[in-house]
Amino acid sequence: MGSFKAILAGFNSMDRKIRIAVLAAVFLLVLFAGSRMAFWVLVFIFVASVAEIYNAYVRTPVHLDLVKLGTVLAAVSYGAPAGIFVGLTSTFFAKLFSMRLDFRIVISFAGIILMAILADAFSGAPTTVLGISLVALYYLVTSPINLLLGEEPAYAAVYVGSSLAVNAALFIAVAPRLAGLLH
Repeated sequence: MGSFKAILAGFNSMDRKIRIAVLAAVFLLVLFAGSRMAFWVLVFIFVASVAEIYNAYVRTPVHLDLVKLGTVLAAVSYGAPAGIFVGLTSTFFAKLFSMRLDFRIVISFAGIILMAILADAFSGAPTTVLGISLVALYYLVTSPINLLLGEEPAYAAVYVGSSLAVNAALFIAVAPRLAGLLH
């Protein structure tokens, strides 16, 4: 009983936003424990959402982006609606947790929807090539709009470059292994 009290005390000491995310993830995991798709959708959303928490504490253009990996893998494995759900949900929570939630999220949402639809449409292509291509397309579509809305060009260049590099590494090293687990 003492360990349960310790767990409860630790949970209560967490930031309110983190507690809500943990409770939602646990609830959904229990609710959908029998579904492989639901399990992976939750994993992708949770990991991509918390991966950007560092932005709440350090303002840096270096972007550790896991949203696009989850979006593409979910869309390829389970269809465009699953990819869209993963992408939109994890983008929203990543921006919320990193305290960067602003009007430009709409631009990200449009790019995510495009990625998921194209990932589903070309799901027969090699995951590595498809993922890297779709991330590049995402930034080809969203970056000019963000620049027109006042994004600092030097900041944007580092942001996009680091995101492309991280995603290329993920789609080369991680995506092929994860894709085999999703079915």
